[in-house]
Amino acid sequence: MFDAIRMPSTELKVFAKIKYDSSSGEFGDMNYIEVPVTNNPVSDNKNQFRAFDFEIKGLEEFQEFAIKVVMMGNDQSEPPKIRNFRTIALAL
Repeated sequence: MFDAIRMPSTELKVFAKIKYDSSSGEFGDMNYIEVPVTNNPVSDNKNQFRAFDFEIKGLEEFQEFAIKVVMMGNDQSEPPKIRNFRTIALAL
């Protein structure tokens, strides 16, 4: 979850790397997977932050996780901006 300014010419993606209890190998060698977006609004102007939500459902118990945010755009005058980044990690 985070708040972001995302204009129509930009895109935000979130990736997660998770080391499950059953995983073998080093955490650093594991691959990132894309996290599905549940709320992906477009800002009305360059100053409007909107709430974004991403969620992975059905997680097994895990030991470690890492998050990567990728911000993409075609117009250098309208870069995406992020604030209030937060994560909640639960294996239920």
